Amino acid sequence: MNNFQIILILVQGLEDFEIKKLKKSVGDSGSKGSKIERLFYFLVKERIKESSKILKKIYGEENSMTIDSFRKLCQRFLEKIIDVISIEENFHINEELYSDIFKMRIKVKKQIYIFQIISIKGVPNLWLINYLKELIKICEKYEFIDDEIVFRRNLYVLLFTLNQTKQAEECKMLIEQRCDYIKLLAKAEWYNWEYIYKVQYKSIDDRGLIQNLKSAIVELEGYWQLTKLNSINYIKLMMELQLSHFLEDYFLAEKIVYEIIEITDVNVSIKLRSKIAQNYMNLAYTQFFLNKFSDALKNSRIAAKDIILPTIDINIYKEVEVFALIYLNDFSLAEQKLMDIISSGLHGNNPEQLSKRHLMMGFIKYLQGDYKKAFLHLQETKEVESDREGWNLGIRILNIYLTLSTEKVDLADQRINAMRKHIERTARMRNLRKRDIVIFRILSHLSRSGFDFREVWEERQKDFQLLRSDESDYRWVPRSHELIIFDQWFEARVFGKKYVPVFPAPRISAEGSRLN
Repeated sequence: MNNFQIILILVQGLEDFEIKKLKKSVGDSGSKGSKIERLFYFLVKERIKESSKILKKIYGEENSMTIDSFRKLCQRFLEKIIDVISIEENFHINEELYSDIFKMRIKVKKQIYIFQIISIKGVPNLWLINYLKELIKICEKYEFIDDEIVFRRNLYVLLFTLNQTKQAEECKMLIEQRCDYIKLLAKAEWYNWEYIYKVQYKSIDDRGLIQNLKSAIVELEGYWQLTKLNSINYIKLMMELQLSHFLEDYFLAEKIVYEIIEITDVNVSIKLRSKIAQNYMNLAYTQFFLNKFSDALKNSRIAAKDIILPTIDINIYKEVEVFALIYLNDFSLAEQKLMDIISSGLHGNNPEQLSKRHLMMGFIKYLQGDYKKAFLHLQETKEVESDREGWNLGIRILNIYLTLSTEKVDLADQRINAMRKHIERTARMRNLRKRDIVIFRILSHLSRSGFDFREVWEERQKDFQLLRSDESDYRWVPRSHELIIFDQWFEARVFGKKYVPVFPAPRISAEGSRLN
């Protein structure tokens, strides 16, 4: 990614006050000013996003010399943007933009340099010691361990200089302890990455991680008891949440999320807006599996409210709301919210996310009876085809629905045959849900029967009973590629009715037990 692309991303995320400061920094003579003023004008005022267009407007023609000049111009402009967004006074102009932890971190970092300046001005050592102790208290409160180590090292030198050997040795032991804490926190963060972030966007849960998660939780419990760092406790609870999802104990998962919400609210060291938003999104995710779709909708909106994040992250929160609206049969509002996400293009979606969201829109358009637009959205799903056991199956199933609903029986037969080959290939490499295999089995019988829905309905009742059971491998699950409940869709076709989904009722709470 070149500097111009980075500039585009940064400019789109600038607040109004930051744009004003940038304008003041580069000048504002519009399209007739200096090259950097013109670059500002074309980017911010005319909102041109193609580098070649701006290059030609500034330099007149595109050749090796002007390309090199434009590259250097972009570098200078990028430096101007970085200067503007990193000015400390910005952190106080918009209190909602930066968390208390972030602002305190900046203050503490600044104090490192201030201390060095003060210490060479002849200030008495005893005053410097008290000054450092106050800074150490702040670091302990906010769990700024790396900065705490810096201050404690300076404190150690001062204590040693004053022959306060006992206090100096205690300080040295605490430095060594904090260095160990950094290693433990790094290990906890690695577990967080390995067992949560790496798997959270997969369509099929990797239950092979269950034993690894259990071991990691035991290890993190030991770290928490040793350090009492809220950051480690937070990660440990997140691991417990992930494990409870793998074990399908969603009542326990809901309790764990509420516990996470509570500790985030009362501990300043982890009270980040991004964490608060993530907590409510996890609550919404969990409530999907309890069929508490109204609660999930409410909490998804809390998650997305007033959160300052890049558009691509905000859209993840908005997508949760779209799922909830679909399960509440509010397809019109779901369409509106989803279109907002899709319209942000690759600025607000990576290619795989954009493809998946086009597929979701395809299902919504199908449900609204707009088969032509459903097909158009289906053409934008290439990037998600690699998700062989998840959303790729959604693409294939929607294709089959569309061909059958538009009476293209021969094409439907081809689609089902292609799905058979895909499942045979995928089954050898990955774990397919048994529900998907049953759905394919029914579609295969449908194809062989000449698409006689009633005949297949009567002959395959055992399969339909499996799909309607509460067995883990066979029941419908939310947030999956099955946005149209297959067995209900099939029944509607059998009896000539409009498909009106009846999503499961909220599950009644059963007392969960703490994970072992």
